[in-house]
Amino acid sequence: MEKGLFSVWEKLKKPVLILKNDGEIAYCNSALKSLFNKNQLKKAKHCYNLIFGSNHSCFEEKRLICPVKLLMKEHRDSCTVLRTIKVHDKDRDYLIECFRENGFIVEIFTEVTEIIKEFGREKIKSIKEFASSLIGEVAKSDRTFITLISISNFDEIVKIYGIETAIIISGRLESKIKKFLSIFGAESFAISDGNIVTVFKNGFAKEEIRKIEKKILNMLTDFEIEMLEDKIPISTILISVFLKKEEFSTVSDLISVLLLMKNRLSFTNEKKVALNSISGIEKIIIKKRQKLKLIVKSLHENKIDIFFQPIVNLLSGKLEHFEALMRVRDGGKIIPAGYFVNELYENNLSVECDLKVLDKLREYREILGKFRYPVYINVSHRALGSALYRNELRKTINLLAESNVKVNIEITEQVLFENFKILEMASREFNFLIAIDDFGSGYSSFKLVSELVKRGMVSAIKIDGSLVKNIAYDENLSRIVSLISFMAKVFRLKTIAEYVENREIVKILEELNIDNGQGYFFSKPVPIDKIEDIVNKFGGSCPPDR
Repeated sequence: MEKGLFSVWEKLKKPVLILKNDGEIAYCNSALKSLFNKNQLKKAKHCYNLIFGSNHSCFEEKRLICPVKLLMKEHRDSCTVLRTIKVHDKDRDYLIECFRENGFIVEIFTEVTEIIKEFGREKIKSIKEFASSLIGEVAKSDRTFITLISISNFDEIVKIYGIETAIIISGRLESKIKKFLSIFGAESFAISDGNIVTVFKNGFAKEEIRKIEKKILNMLTDFEIEMLEDKIPISTILISVFLKKEEFSTVSDLISVLLLMKNRLSFTNEKKVALNSISGIEKIIIKKRQKLKLIVKSLHENKIDIFFQPIVNLLSGKLEHFEALMRVRDGGKIIPAGYFVNELYENNLSVECDLKVLDKLREYREILGKFRYPVYINVSHRALGSALYRNELRKTINLLAESNVKVNIEITEQVLFENFKILEMASREFNFLIAIDDFGSGYSSFKLVSELVKRGMVSAIKIDGSLVKNIAYDENLSRIVSLISFMAKVFRLKTIAEYVENREIVKILEELNIDNGQGYFFSKPVPIDKIEDIVNKFGGSCPPDR
């Protein structure tokens, strides 16, 4: 890694420290510099001077858990430790992720309060109790098993029955599991709604754990909970992790395991997933790190671009709008934002990416002005909360208006629900309309839609792709889309169906009176130099005034 490339890490909002193998400081970004005063930074030559306030190498301090020492002594490629650092005379707990990178050692600091938010404040006590239980068990046993039992249909329960009912169900499942596992001397903790983790004590053998897992799965097969005179089916997934003493360093390793286990659940439909050790989980860590590096590098090297996907009138077959979608150019590859969306939010980079989208819209305004089709852009909840972003959004809307291009925004139901007042003020001030994105995916509220319509803020509803892509094979999906279509007609809103991938879907949507479609059946998202081909394919160069 050449010194000039260190500045790539400047884009990361989290503190970053880059070291030589002996712990000498090679580089630190602005976020890390903000933690210390100028005098501390000037005097510090090695990481232990800065982070631990010591003049002695960590290798001389036997009791000190240092990430660099762990890498060197245990010949690991990465590790994570929890350290308390004095920042402006106040102690703060940081999770320090440490890994090798082209002859250097990179340390990324995450304040523990950010991690706690992932689980919810009400679960902090359970997490701390779990940490204490696990650390004690690892200290006295050569092997330790932890098992996560998750309600895989928790989100669906929230959508259908509401969050209060879902939390009650989670609590009842927790009580049932705790009672069942207590006979094995195991301790269970609810680390988040719908997620219960268990520490198996007394040095269980793998064969014993497998038998217990089987009993748990049998107990939870066809499991239902009676609520509101209804029997609610509960689907669960079980994940087990085997921790070897030599691999488990600190509480921070534990938190990493929990976050990664939680993340793993969204990628599997299996009832049981076994991860043999932290070394297996490390592969997931490496993948997440690669994604983080990709987005940080893309921001630094200005490799963020936007592609345009047409929104087509299903009745006339004519082009109605474009949606601008963020893409990353990585050599010859074009990578969609969904590939690293979790990393964007986990590392506070979503607003910066949203700003890059606005930059690109302004850059392309002359080409877009040639055709004058309205453009939808996606806006994250964090961007809405940023005064800088709102100011840049205003500039972009006004500048494109001069080229006769109307900019509207797409907001998910959840963002609408949580940012109603901000959106109301912004839509009036900036003169944009809102399309409710992913409608039907979770926070659907007729009352909210009616309020938006009454205030003249909303123009369209985008029907979530999960309701559209399998509509030809599921009559219930067809009924749901029909209800959304009817509601939209009552409120005089346009409907846009996402994930339109074949003519059969188009035909069904036409029968359900859906206005517009978007998906690969019409076109994949295309770069700006291909936008004229889309216009020629689906309609004239200048649409009527909108």
